[in-house]
Amino acid sequence: MIGTLRELTLTSRHTLHTTTFEVSVEGQPDPVARLHKDHVFTSVHALAVHSGPGLDVLEGWVTPRWAADENETRLGTVDHTDSRVVGGERWTFEQIGLPALVGRPTGTTRARYSGPLNLAPMKRTMDMLFTYRVRFRGPGSEGFEFARLAGTRHPRYSLRLHDERVSTLLALSAVYYYDRVLDDDPRKGLMNAFKSFRPGS
Repeated sequence: MIGTLRELTLTSRHTLHTTTFEVSVEGQPDPVARLHKDHVFTSVHALAVHSGPGLDVLEGWVTPRWAADENETRLGTVDHTDSRVVGGERWTFEQIGLPALVGRPTGTTRARYSGPLNLAPMKRTMDMLFTYRVRFRGPGSEGFEFARLAGTRHPRYSLRLHDERVSTLLALSAVYYYDRVLDDDPRKGLMNAFKSFRPGS
């Protein structure tokens, strides 16, 4: 089950008609889970999360703002603000039953997303060349972290949960938020430009 995974890697594969994230873990050659919807990545439809040997066991639902279990019970919310002044960006992760977690860029990512560098044009495009990393923490919780790994072929993300109470599904919402809203992969820009030509997208 995806809820037992503490460290995983996601590879996104987007088309005009589908949005898919393959979930893998170290030591296993095949995906252990898949997030998918039959719509372009900018659509409002939730990603269905499946796991199991045949990737046919429904685990829940993920959007850029919230996640729900297989019974469609909401698990919490994710939010993000991007200030163009000193302090940079801030993430908020609110899971039912846990204290709110605040996410901040860390390491070299922190330098790029705070102070004068936060005003630089095309700063998101740099994340295809360098790793973007954000760490979430809160009172009594070491939270989790995710990264948009450097590379330009297919966006790849790592996710590591430090607090076993953190919902993997809701943490995946933070990853999907970045991919859906913040990632500047040029191919997504082209799909976004052409999506209006496909009714119902």
